[in-house]
Amino acid sequence: MGNACGGRKETRLVLIGLDLAGKTSILNRLRFNEAGATTPTVGFNFETVAFKNCDINIWDTGGQDKIRDLWRHYYEEVDGILFVIDSTDQGRIDEAKEALHKAMRDINLKDAFLCVLANKRDLTEQCMSVDEIRNRLQLTSFPETRIWTLLEVSAVKGTGLEEVLTWISSKHRK
Repeated sequence: MGNACGGRKETRLVLIGLDLAGKTSILNRLRFNEAGATTPTVGFNFETVAFKNCDINIWDTGGQDKIRDLWRHYYEEVDGILFVIDSTDQGRIDEAKEALHKAMRDINLKDAFLCVLANKRDLTEQCMSVDEIRNRLQLTSFPETRIWTLLEVSAVKGTGLEEVLTWISSKHRK
């Protein structure tokens, strides 16, 4: 299993979330420093992001309802989950909560950390507050042993992504 990013280490992540949340745009911004034009992901994308002394391997999965059950095939031996939500999509926040909690109940993720990315923060007037997102996703209902955070990002502008990488690289597997 991947370990902490002290020395040159590897961390393995799965990037999940509903369709249109911005998962592939975030991956592109992390890897190529641009969000770029994307199409819906069918299957997965894979990229390695080098950050400080860490190689972060990220599997980006499709988020359409019909293929969410395939997410579980990427959970084995991962260190963490990046769960992306569209901060402007109040109509689908309950669907996002259900998808997140279903994923985090998987036995293969019992020790995985969770980093929730509240994307599209550049659209400030339309965004739910961080408190609303935390409450609506019921993040505080996870067991105390679950390591998690909620971070604000914008794939379009690239804001918040260095904080995400810093947080990920600070996580140690036991």
